[in-house]
Amino acid sequence: MSAYTVSALAGTIRIALWFVVLFVVLPRRLFSDTASKSRACSPFDPMVRMAFASILSVHLLAFLHVYDFFSLLAAYAVIYAGYRAWRSEAPLREGVRRTWRRLVTLSLNVLEGRVHLSEMLGAKLADTGRRLARALPRGADLLWALVFITVLAAGAYLRLEEPLRHPAPTSPDYYLHLLWTKALGVNRLYVDGVYAYGSHALFQVLHQFTVLNEALLLRLAPGLAGALLAATIYWTVARLTDRRGPATIAAALYGIFTFAGWLPLRLALQGDVLAVEVALIFLPPTFVFLTEAIAGGSEGPKDVGENSSAPLHPRTPAPLHLRTSAPLLFFQGMACLFLIHPFVGALALVGLITALLTTAVLDRKADGTWLRLLGLGIAAAVLGALPLLIGLAQGKSLHLGPLRWDAQFLGAALRAGRFLGPAPPAPEPTWLLAVGAAGALWLLLWPSRWGNAGRTVRAAGRVFGGFTLMLVVLFQPAKFHLPELLLPAQVARVLALVLCVVVGLALYQAWVLLWSASRLVGWSASRLVSWRNHLTTRPPGGLAGPNTAGVELGVTAMALAAMLLTSPALTVPPAPKREYDIVAEQLYRIKREFPTYKWTVVGYPEALPHVFGRGFFVSNETFLERYRPETWRFDPRKPELAIPTPHVFIFVERRPFVRVGSTAEEADRREAIGRRLQDWTGRYEGLHDDVSRYYENDSLVIYHIYRPPEVEQRILEEIESERRQSDG
Repeated sequence: MSAYTVSALAGTIRIALWFVVLFVVLPRRLFSDTASKSRACSPFDPMVRMAFASILSVHLLAFLHVYDFFSLLAAYAVIYAGYRAWRSEAPLREGVRRTWRRLVTLSLNVLEGRVHLSEMLGAKLADTGRRLARALPRGADLLWALVFITVLAAGAYLRLEEPLRHPAPTSPDYYLHLLWTKALGVNRLYVDGVYAYGSHALFQVLHQFTVLNEALLLRLAPGLAGALLAATIYWTVARLTDRRGPATIAAALYGIFTFAGWLPLRLALQGDVLAVEVALIFLPPTFVFLTEAIAGGSEGPKDVGENSSAPLHPRTPAPLHLRTSAPLLFFQGMACLFLIHPFVGALALVGLITALLTTAVLDRKADGTWLRLLGLGIAAAVLGALPLLIGLAQGKSLHLGPLRWDAQFLGAALRAGRFLGPAPPAPEPTWLLAVGAAGALWLLLWPSRWGNAGRTVRAAGRVFGGFTLMLVVLFQPAKFHLPELLLPAQVARVLALVLCVVVGLALYQAWVLLWSASRLVGWSASRLVSWRNHLTTRPPGGLAGPNTAGVELGVTAMALAAMLLTSPALTVPPAPKREYDIVAEQLYRIKREFPTYKWTVVGYPEALPHVFGRGFFVSNETFLERYRPETWRFDPRKPELAIPTPHVFIFVERRPFVRVGSTAEEADRREAIGRRLQDWTGRYEGLHDDVSRYYENDSLVIYHIYRPPEVEQRILEEIESERRQSDG
């Protein structure tokens, strides 16, 4: 196992742990109130709030040029104080005084020996251990946890297998995202144009706490984002239905069977750092909050069996603060979508309009809720566009970045009604699209009084069903005789995620129907006449039958096994590299072994984002044009010939790296540069004794030129002596 793989494994664990701490545990303390406590099983409510606060805080601090670890902590403290002042009935000053009195009292008790810190810490640890022991799953819950962890672990392995073994990235967009993330860390917004920095702000927060190299962080982040997307799907379906079986199958469909070609996704992009992947994490929770806002938080799903963890009766009306928190969370989620990726935000806004229209038409209950939700969606779009507008107002141009394909597609579609660019379309698994469309229609047309589903589940069917049908039309508009305005590959990313949620909701409704039918068969023949009432009412005492939790677990396990047996091989296709793996690995090594800003890399442009913020970079072409091996040395009289670091690393390709898609002219140019660098370093080795070979193999050699401080001092003394002689 290479040193890179070991560091990558350790980095993966650190990222996962710190993500849970920063975006689940910490916001439970920052935003603790009755509403959040009533949703103790939900990790996504605090995550959305924390992401919203973090993105805005990082943008503001970087705009003021004060962003660092301590200013970020101060921002969180200010947010906590402001939130407590807003939610608490007591004045903020009284809360601060109360906290101060507690600290003073504790300090005096410790100094006077009345309280022993070791005993207090031991009691706290023991209490924490008891709470953790009570929280650990048992029995059927433990089996469910094992199934869910297996699904997440399998999906994470498939996504992390490539970045754990290969340091070199697979996408040109990786270098853009790395450069922007590092620039944000040194208080530079929009270094080469205005682009949405929401995902980069989240990466910066993780970087500040994990203290991982940004290049490694962004290399591992897509795999963890893929696993988090599967968890998002699970939570969405489980939150809306209170059933773990459909939620597990839906999560496995996205987390694992993406690699079987069942979803309209190009797997070569699974290892890329894409802001759209980060934005999609917040899409299902945002629509869950929309669903709860439409339903008014008044009622949840009813169960269809005897022994289940789901409630057996309609939920009582939620308190006012819970009903008002759903629209606020929806607003924060929509704002995160626009701040992270405007394309996903725009699709979500169109999905909001579609959801409100379908709900209004099918439920026929119009009130001011939908108008307020539409206003919140538009306000979130304005807030998400505000950082971009500020950047444009400063005179900076718009940088489309990875969105350039969407812009090209839209421009070509408006001009000619078809796509003129080179990007290939996304795959089209027709059977799954048909299943998704059928499931969406099932949810949309499900009568309000059929089954035991509560109002929240019916509202979810309207929201996700309408959104899915809209995405299917946008993905294949030609089949509906409509013009193609959006890039199919980008629409496919959103569609694949929503399809899995719809499949989970449709499976739940099918479970409701089948279980209701089984109860119907078990009743007396005289009751069969009123079959419609039997589907909408629960018989007194219920039906004496098997444990539904055990039945659901068994059915889920068999369904997953059948999916594995019938699916093609779960493989990740190799993605084209942008540089040698050993180049990226040696850059990690240099950054790990040498002090910041004490070294300079002479190499190809791909090395610049790796070096930015840690050292200096000189392109090999500029180096060859500016310096000669015979005369190059530290000379304060000729600063244009000096590189201001004691360590200089020259990357020379013995065998030129040819990227996929490179032209013959580009390959010849790279080969010529490599020959010139080999000649330059060969002549330098013969003339100077301050050079060594830092690394070499058949493809690459890295020369290390080290100029210690005493050499600089000697040169300065020689120059001073020459000056004195000339003056004398």
